[in-house]
Amino acid sequence: MDRRLFLGGSGVGTLLFFIGSNRLVTQTNAAANSIPQAAFDARSEAEALVALFGTERSQPCDRINLSVPFVTDAALGVQIKIWSAIESPRAIAIMIRNSEHPLAAFVRLKKAQCFFSTHLKVANTTPVIAHVLTVDGLRSTSKTIKVTNGGYGIYAH
Repeated sequence: MDRRLFLGGSGVGTLLFFIGSNRLVTQTNAAANSIPQAAFDARSEAEALVALFGTERSQPCDRINLSVPFVTDAALGVQIKIWSAIESPRAIAIMIRNSEHPLAAFVRLKKAQCFFSTHLKVANTTPVIAHVLTVDGLRSTSKTIKVTNGGYGIYAH
């Protein structure tokens, strides 16, 4: 068999597979998984929470763990990890309070453990808040990231 014919045929087959599998996603599933653009366009944490969850009331929870660096460089992205022992988490939202648009990340969870990790850029010293939607309501925890030039500095409370 000719190698070019085989490779060309397999490329077309792969393309058709992806086109066909894309059509399997129904309009209903796409609408259910969509994220309201209003949440990302919001100028305050309260506006973003209302757009995402329908409420701005979030109760502090000590069962949510938020791992962020204590001090970071303004030019670097920071790794943010959230995990929890909360049963049946439905969604996680990460807010950066002193940002023009505070909603930095959002993910819906279905039958999953509560764990999420991402890299974000933080320009100024600010609290980072993790909101977790549970069966019992909206829960949150926060930590402050100190941003310095060069990433070195002593942070005194």
